Amino acid sequence: MAYLTKDEIYEIKRSNDLALMKKYCDEDKSNDFLHLEYARMLICNGMYSDAKEELKPLSKTKYRVKVVYELGKIALALKDYYLASEHFHFVEDNAEYQFDVEKARYEIGKLELRFNNLSKCKKYFQKLLGTSFDQGARLNLARIYFNQENYEEAKKCLKPLLNTDLDKTIRLELGKVEYALNNVDAARYYFETAIDKKHKGAYYELGKLEYEEGNYKKAEQCFENSKYFDIYLPKTKYLLGKKEEAIEMFKSLLNTNYDVLSRIFLSIIYLKDGKAEETYDIIKDLAKTDSFLNKDINMKIVLVLFKELGVFFYDKYPSFGELSYSQRQIGIYDETDAIAHIINNHTSHVAKNNFSKSVDVFSLFYDVQEMLTEDKKTPTLNLNDMYHIKYPNVGSNGESLIRVITLPGTKDIITMFPVNNNRDEEKTEDENLSYETRCNVLLRKIAKLYELSKLNSFDDNILSDNEKSLLVELLVPKNNLNKIKNLSK
Repeated sequence: MAYLTKDEIYEIKRSNDLALMKKYCDEDKSNDFLHLEYARMLICNGMYSDAKEELKPLSKTKYRVKVVYELGKIALALKDYYLASEHFHFVEDNAEYQFDVEKARYEIGKLELRFNNLSKCKKYFQKLLGTSFDQGARLNLARIYFNQENYEEAKKCLKPLLNTDLDKTIRLELGKVEYALNNVDAARYYFETAIDKKHKGAYYELGKLEYEEGNYKKAEQCFENSKYFDIYLPKTKYLLGKKEEAIEMFKSLLNTNYDVLSRIFLSIIYLKDGKAEETYDIIKDLAKTDSFLNKDINMKIVLVLFKELGVFFYDKYPSFGELSYSQRQIGIYDETDAIAHIINNHTSHVAKNNFSKSVDVFSLFYDVQEMLTEDKKTPTLNLNDMYHIKYPNVGSNGESLIRVITLPGTKDIITMFPVNNNRDEEKTEDENLSYETRCNVLLRKIAKLYELSKLNSFDDNILSDNEKSLLVELLVPKNNLNKIKNLSK
């Protein structure tokens, strides 16, 4: 019987030859190190039950702590996170060698992050700074600081890792930090220098940056290079005037994680084309989607859609929320209200995007209305139409461009304000509206275009009573729940 040296065992492990390793284990029952390495190979190959069997006899040997660590890795792979945490804590408390302690702390830190125990998580990663796990600790700390909007601390963690073996990942993370700080050029630099064959995600992040900055052609190229297909690419295609291509892409995202958003955008596109029946059909299908009862913002979108269609009893519930300015204008357009809104929001000393004090906003309103032609319209995936009108020195900071938002298909101005010639840093008022508000606006327009009789004939029995009750519990504050249930009787 041949006895293997540690180097020979490592060589077999590197080759991942399970059959050969098992052969030697069967021949040498007393070599605990050999059996430990075989168990580790089994774990790497996802053979967790076999690995546990191989580890059992080792739990009473000098490798006991290492065995518990491997059991923690198995629990982690099986998503039994609390059991994994117990194992790693045992290793931290009982390991003889500092490296094993640090290894356990690194796993505990990641688990505390998963449990959202950020203070504990930070303490563990901070203990690992300057150790063999320094790079991973810094990267995780940076991501924690980023999520807490502590961007400067995130940068401090990331900068020392440039030009290490994590260089491309660090550049990607630094790009996100710089963009969060509104340092567009720095963010663009980091994203561009992060791109390589293994880091296609950098194309995606660069695409989002270019999209938000209004550089849609560059954004399109980045999204296509990233090979990652989500809601951004069809939105970009539409804004580049590739409407039919965008529609097909949105359709391909139906019945995926992007189902609800795709239906919303499709309904807006159809609505702008005057296709009220197609709009109604794409929206009513929301009730049949798997994502209907997901506990996220999509539920609120769906709730508003069906509230407007009168499917639920929410229309009897007066405190659902007062109509916003934009909703009121969609319902019944009021020119005087529009002018007052513009003056109140874009001439005050606390407002942004102010008109110059020398501008008569009242007169400008009517001048601009006459200048709203198709060639000045800007593609937008919001329901309302957007125009950009050149007008010298119209802004308080010397801007010479006015962004105008109108009701779709009309010259009825909802709001207008000066912007820079490049993409403005501030999003339009319409872009800042919540999904809930946008959907309200959308449905009110549908009600105008489509016969109310058909809207009112929508099948109230698509959802069961239990489903309706669940929806109420998930969406409505507890203190309002009884009041709503009484209204439904």
